Amino acid sequence: MPQVEIKRLPALRVVGIEHRGPYERIGRAFDELHAHLARGQARGPGEKLVAVYLDNAAATPPADLHALAGVASAMAADPPLKEALIEAGEYAVLRHAGPYAGLGGAYEWLFGEWLPRSGRQPDDRPCYEIYLNTPADAAPDDLVTEIHLPLRPAAP
Repeated sequence: MPQVEIKRLPALRVVGIEHRGPYERIGRAFDELHAHLARGQARGPGEKLVAVYLDNAAATPPADLHALAGVASAMAADPPLKEALIEAGEYAVLRHAGPYAGLGGAYEWLFGEWLPRSGRQPDDRPCYEIYLNTPADAAPDDLVTEIHLPLRPAAP
């Protein structure tokens, strides 16, 4: 059974490349981000890659989904880069180990199994993923991704 931690997290600034379309195709935007960074602005030490999912995939047609493939960074958001500010608050954090192809199943479990049993409600802030490593430095089975599900404040 996967482990979920509820964490109070600070605000997060993400700078990256916009993605439109099915979320599972966000890799193309990350490729564009890497190419842009290779031409000039390099990631700073300790800056992690982040995907911010701005629409509810259950309520939005796949072609209309909007996301940001980026890096948690203070770097300038000069075009073609865009900026997203994720508000501070409580998040359910699920650590997924393994290939990115398994992330869809992790989301299904988080929303379909864990959330209904948790007694918590999702908030309107976007979900996001933080990639603790990437295919550039880890084999697919060794990839580690944190899924962040925003939660409404718990009832007193």
